[in-house]
Amino acid sequence: MARPSQKRQKSRKKQLNHLLQQGWNAIAQGQFGRALRKFQQVVKEDPQHAEGWLGVGVALSSMGQMEEGYEALHRSLELDPQQVEGWHALAQTADALGYLLEAIESIHMARRLAEEQKRPPETLRGLELTEAAFQQGLKRLAEDMGIDLSTEEGRTLLREGFHAFQEGVQALRAKEYDRAVQAFRRAVALLPNTPRAWGNLGLALALKGEYEDAEAALQKALEIQPDYEPARFNLEHLRKIRETQETEPNAFLLEYTDLKRDAPKRKELR
Repeated sequence: MARPSQKRQKSRKKQLNHLLQQGWNAIAQGQFGRALRKFQQVVKEDPQHAEGWLGVGVALSSMGQMEEGYEALHRSLELDPQQVEGWHALAQTADALGYLLEAIESIHMARRLAEEQKRPPETLRGLELTEAAFQQGLKRLAEDMGIDLSTEEGRTLLREGFHAFQEGVQALRAKEYDRAVQAFRRAVALLPNTPRAWGNLGLALALKGEYEDAEAALQKALEIQPDYEPARFNLEHLRKIRETQETEPNAFLLEYTDLKRDAPKRKELR
């Protein structure tokens, strides 16, 4: 006869599995908020539950909360690094955040684990196609920046530049603007032809109140890519701030929404 403690453990495991199933069903139905609540119940009950954190990460990323999803997926993989689905989800979220090198490393890990775990051929093929697409994107990016990925020097340069950029993004989200400026300055020194790095440097400088340097950085981003809409959006609002002599940048400098991102690209400032 099972002991009371064993019965409680079985009952708890059954309850968590039921919540997980409900969460994944909600994901399949596009009900991401409902899914998130189910997965959060799992990790509240068991903070070391790797699949629970995977679900939290997938739900958050699907809701557009990429940074929070990214952190939850890392938590899941720290608990169980053998998850093919976890590495795949992290690759997609890292790519959405602009962390292309991490996305490539993550999808490569997912493919390697899928091979070791003898996953179905269609799963392997899908992972291979995703990895190839990421590699092609990296190749195009390197070509645009004049970096030769066939050399160790070129690969190191790109990696260090990307890591500096990633640190800057994380510092911006944490509102650590001094650290963000330092990181983005390293990024533009390593990758001087990257408009996104210059644009984010301009944003970080604006949020520090260093408007003149911020405007110069945003203009540099637009010199490299005249239709780079985030830099154009921030430059327009920065100029309004300077004209009205406001002492603090408006919060919308950090709120580059989907609506603005999907707006038609313009060649000239308003």
